[in-house]
Amino acid sequence: MMLWRPKTGIDESLDVFAVHGMGGIWGALATGIFCSSAVNSAGKNGLIYGNPKQLLLQLVAVLSVAPLLLL
Repeated sequence: MMLWRPKTGIDESLDVFAVHGMGGIWGALATGIFCSSAVNSAGKNGLIYGNPKQLLLQLVAVLSVAPLLLL
């Protein structure tokens, strides 16, 4: 990230994207990996509990929001 930033011309001295953006992306994907209906009976199971579709849905959500980061 540190080598990429000077090339973009983005002035982000507080590392807001590095903290909140990357943390949010990881949180969304981790939900698709680790979620369990044993913890939340209204929810779905994730990848490690036999439902790879949930991870795919989380990935689609992250990718659909990614263009908004360029605004």
